[in-house]
Amino acid sequence: MRYLIEFYLNYRDLGDRKQQVLEAELARTAELAASGTVIGEWRRADGRGAIAVWDCASHDALNATLSALPIWPYLSDVKVTPLIDHPSFPEGRLRVP
Repeated sequence: MRYLIEFYLNYRDLGDRKQQVLEAELARTAELAASGTVIGEWRRADGRGAIAVWDCASHDALNATLSALPIWPYLSDVKVTPLIDHPSFPEGRLRVP
């Protein structure tokens, strides 16, 4: 199932661990993208977080994967919305006649 994930991150909360945590997060996100879990990720224009689309087998799998992220303890206002295909846009793609 696909999920829209929205979250905020205050980089000051990372303190002196900022470099270490962000490098670990980037490596883990690359692994998740390679496995097909992370479909896409975008930074928020206000610079305070990101929006991502993930594909996980279940709500439990999503929860386990999210909570194991190196950056998880520093995230706030996390919102998760399960997504389903729209009948006019199967697989999220526009049908072109």
